[in-house]
Amino acid sequence: MRKLARDDGAAMRGLLAEVAAADPRLAPAVARLEVATDRMLALQAEDPETAQSFAAAYLDACGWVLGGWMLVRAAAAAPDRAALAAFYLARLMPRAEARCSEIGNGSMVKTSLVV
Repeated sequence: MRKLARDDGAAMRGLLAEVAAADPRLAPAVARLEVATDRMLALQAEDPETAQSFAAAYLDACGWVLGGWMLVRAAAAAPDRAALAAFYLARLMPRAEARCSEIGNGSMVKTSLVV
């Protein structure tokens, strides 16, 4: 959250624009990650503790989306990677959507530990 919030998400938005431009198949995942980015920034302003509770989900979503981008780029440079990129986009990229949904729909579960 520190790095995302330090420039109000400008660096992340720039990276996501580059990812979306790389291949149209990435655009839906990028759009969901943009919404999650906005949500994380809003949460950071409103309730930093809740924002931190979603940090792992946000990082996971970023990893899945950026991994897809790397594979699309690899497939463009080496056509033998096209099948792997297609598999990733079809079977693994939906994990990013799940993590973004967690951020968009959830609220931090506050619990107390009794020892």
